Amino acid sequence: MPSNWNSLIRTPVIFPAQINPMRHLFLPALLSLSFHVHGQANEAKARLTEYGITNDLLIHSFNGTDNRYAHTVTETETNSSGGDAPRTTVRVSTFDPTQAGEAQWVLKSVNGNPPSQEETASFNRMHRDDGKEPEQMTTEVRDEDWKIVSDDDRELVIGFRYEKQDLPKHFRFLADCDGLVFIDKQQKRLTKMRFKNFQETHMSVVKISRLEMEITFHLQEATNEYLIDRSTTDMDMQALGQSSSSKMITEYSGYQVP
Repeated sequence: MPSNWNSLIRTPVIFPAQINPMRHLFLPALLSLSFHVHGQANEAKARLTEYGITNDLLIHSFNGTDNRYAHTVTETETNSSGGDAPRTTVRVSTFDPTQAGEAQWVLKSVNGNPPSQEETASFNRMHRDDGKEPEQMTTEVRDEDWKIVSDDDRELVIGFRYEKQDLPKHFRFLADCDGLVFIDKQQKRLTKMRFKNFQETHMSVVKISRLEMEITFHLQEATNEYLIDRSTTDMDMQALGQSSSSKMITEYSGYQVP
């Protein structure tokens, strides 16, 4: 796993036998979804506002949440390439914002065992730039790319697409995806976001033919912000002439203000 992906978007890319350019990608700097809408799209904005889902709330919730809370991260990563049997790795780590630099992150275990020196060194390289200010994303969504996908007694689903030219360079793959926002109408809360590519996309040198991603949240009522519970990314990709598939399930728990 080369460490240069961390310098690109605060996350590593895994080449080619274990390609996974989505690792850590959606926690949480990427998710500052900007609801700047106008014209015919005002209906979507009105429905979001009706359930307390405002632009300011979303940006506050998704920008730097992991930098303000101590928490535990459990990653379950499954990679397969060619005819090889899938390989699954489970990593458990902790984050402490009161520490500085690499010391904020501690790799606790790999597949239930204490991490080796090599695993720890690789993990530390992945988080070397985590103390830097994340690249913000507050791009607008065109009127024609907003739509109410479904609206029943239980749930409101709103779809959107990002404008590629407005996205930060390393997030431009999102312009090749349809995005969905899910709102529980009974609890009046955001429950999840979902992305699925509608055409081939790229991340660095990785060509991605299939990308499906879901992020679920809970509302921290004391601070009125959403925290990520779980993110799941499933994709098929090709790099350096080799095809592979990857699934990453990342679970966040034990949020505490130090």
